[in-house]
Amino acid sequence: MGPAAPGYRALLVALQPGGGLTSASGTYQTPFGTAESNWTVSGGQLAVGATVP
Repeated sequence: MGPAAPGYRALLVALQPGGGLTSASGTYQTPFGTAESNWTVSGGQLAVGATVP
């Protein structure tokens, strides 16, 4: 996760599931607050979550 536009007006979330992982999460401090993203794989289904300030 990181800035995708000047001034953090847009964020880029680039998921990379695989490699035996079944879940991951991360946070990123922006001038507007904390951005969060997560993903899980269960039963062949990918679930994605994101919180953007």
